Amino acid sequence: KVTGVQTCALPISGLAETLARGDGGATREADRQPANGDWRHVTLPLFDGRNLHPIEFRARRRNNGGGRDAPRDQSRFVVDCVHDELGAVQIDGLLTKGGQGQGQRLDVILRSHAALPETDRTAIAALFADACGAMGFGGDIAFQVAEQFPAASGTAPANRAVIA
Repeated sequence: KVTGVQTCALPISGLAETLARGDGGATREADRQPANGDWRHVTLPLFDGRNLHPIEFRARRRNNGGGRDAPRDQSRFVVDCVHDELGAVQIDGLLTKGGQGQGQRLDVILRSHAALPETDRTAIAALFADACGAMGFGGDIAFQVAEQFPAASGTAPANRAVIA
């Protein structure tokens, strides 16, 4: 059974790249949204066995041209969802595809309204490190408490799709 923060992470694998890239968006509305630099916003339904819950997913991609020291592509994603025990959480990530000879990197901030217990932070950090290692990525995860989560600009309902 997949629950909690794992549930929030499910849509991240590959979806950020697909939405940000704009080649194979999930709906016609998502396909009409701009691809380079502008935010795409999709609401994904998640069924937990009893109820349907929305997962708000926003992504954008930037292509920086890719010199030797500059990253070629960066995809940023923000996922807002509700955890059974922790309440609302926000996953804010930046996937960087390195320039020549550089690997990929995934940096994530996990935001919550209350501080996560040390044991949870340690377990999540270990899972994150294992997942990055398995994918051949470098990366870091940070934990942040926020009374209100920052909103990505440009994700008003007009720039939003719903996947059902």
